[in-house]
Amino acid sequence: MQESNDNPEQIKSDLSSKVKNKDPCVQLRDIQGKSPFCAKFARIECYGVDTNYVACRRCEVLVKYTSESGTSGLIRHRCQTPKAADEQCQPNAATPKRKCPAQGVFTRLAATIARMCSQDLRPLSFVEGRGFVAVAQELLEIGSRFGGKFPVEGILPSARTLSRHLDEAYEQLKGRVKDEIRQCQGHAATVDLWTGARTNTRFLTLTAHYIHEWKMVHRVLATREVAHAEHIKSTAEEILQEFGILSEDIVLVTDDGSDVVAAFQDYTRLSCASHNIDLILRHVFECLDEKNPLHGPVVKLMAATKALVTHLKREGLDDDLEQPLEQAAETRWNSKLAVLKSVNHALKSGELHEILHGRNELRFLDDVDAKLLDDVTLLLAPFDEATRHLSAGAPTLHLVLPTKVTLLKALLQHYHHDGPLVTELKVKLAQAVDSKFQIHLYHKVATALSPRLRTFLRKTVSAQEYEEVINTLAQLIQKSQAPEGLAVGAGPAETSEVDDFFAACIEEEEPEEKDEGWLTESWERQVVRQYMSDKVPLSHSLLDFWKNRSGVLLPVAKKFLSIPASATPSEQGFALADRRAALNPQNVDALLFLHSNSQV
Repeated sequence: MQESNDNPEQIKSDLSSKVKNKDPCVQLRDIQGKSPFCAKFARIECYGVDTNYVACRRCEVLVKYTSESGTSGLIRHRCQTPKAADEQCQPNAATPKRKCPAQGVFTRLAATIARMCSQDLRPLSFVEGRGFVAVAQELLEIGSRFGGKFPVEGILPSARTLSRHLDEAYEQLKGRVKDEIRQCQGHAATVDLWTGARTNTRFLTLTAHYIHEWKMVHRVLATREVAHAEHIKSTAEEILQEFGILSEDIVLVTDDGSDVVAAFQDYTRLSCASHNIDLILRHVFECLDEKNPLHGPVVKLMAATKALVTHLKREGLDDDLEQPLEQAAETRWNSKLAVLKSVNHALKSGELHEILHGRNELRFLDDVDAKLLDDVTLLLAPFDEATRHLSAGAPTLHLVLPTKVTLLKALLQHYHHDGPLVTELKVKLAQAVDSKFQIHLYHKVATALSPRLRTFLRKTVSAQEYEEVINTLAQLIQKSQAPEGLAVGAGPAETSEVDDFFAACIEEEEPEEKDEGWLTESWERQVVRQYMSDKVPLSHSLLDFWKNRSGVLLPVAKKFLSIPASATPSEQGFALADRRAALNPQNVDALLFLHSNSQV
């Protein structure tokens, strides 16, 4: 749509009509932006061509949105639907609605906020945070309610007052989280250690996982300072005791750091599957020899993409790309792959070449071999997808064994177009997956509790391992409660319990054959054997499948559904907390707890 050749008002009117009438020539796309206002609008494409307008997702009113106008129009927009108008009303109903201020006021406010960021050393994105917007709105309403000019210092609270309010909010929310936890059974926890970049203070973040009203819940319970490695266990136990879930049966998911492994040797501890994948990638790519003619181009590519991203970020050119480039970070899973993927996308779209050509900086692409970049990105794509599945908010523990099998199958497939480098990388990655991707007994048990994966488990593990799974389930039933019969029932089919990524692990269901002696076994083993041999619908989501069943296996299944495959929630928590690690450790704990559990 060529806006320069037509009347802008007519174009806007035509687009508005097409949007409201759901004209098939118009497509609404997400806006790639960091401002919270971007989520409320959709970018408009007409006949596949981007326009200079976005549509409010609620009232469908069009707003001009270009690189020159920025988000000012989005911020000024007020929805015209009755519901939205009610939400935007000021608390004081008697206060009349006022028009948005003139452009000069925006300019003055922008200059004031810029000075604030420079004086208080705050990031510019501070102004886009939901908290800042809420405070600004409250100040506006105070001004409109009381009118006139008065010193703002008279209404701003002191740091001591804020600390008191923070403590009160923390204790209130903590009470609600405790009440929620008390209503649930089968809790698990993830534990991660991190060090504040600016203060070098070491912290432990503990996140609880459980099922509440048949929904997966992840709650960051605490972020505490740990001065020495010998305090790791006691700090974690203190947090678990504080929230009433400390028990010898609790399952902990952590990375494989020697201090963490030593601390929790008395508990059932599972290795974080996402961390295992990250270690595999680092092990293979950081061990490549730059002097080796086969490895050298990959080493050079890694260095070149890192330098390219650093340059674009430093110069602020990253904002000109439709999808921002990723930077490698120690606290990110698959960080090296994220860099390669983002650069590959920007290179294929032509955006990167256009930006660098306009600045006479094409030299930054000299060592970026586009073909090699595409080959490596494609090779590592299964690792990226596996990490996303293992870090999802739904039950994931049953996917760990299928993930290992799926990755190995992908790496052991060789194609005629695989060059010597890709072939060698596949061999190295397959060896690393085989040796470093750890499978615990509980991973196999969780796989057994996924109906679509029962046959896969039976065909994948040895007969001895399979018997160990059956015996473990029987022991857990015995430990959980007394016999209540073998009755089971299935509910309505909903979403698939296993993603297509694991399609190779889904086979025609072959129920376990029961020999004549199975009825002489213990009642617990009979329950497990009956479940393993039952014909059940194969299209349920895992939570819905177990929600609609009854019997003694249910609490065991609920326990395993609660255990995450990955420690990602704790990882995300300390990445967030590290931004404010210069704060008092107690305040870091309270602020992160409030931020992470705001939906309770």
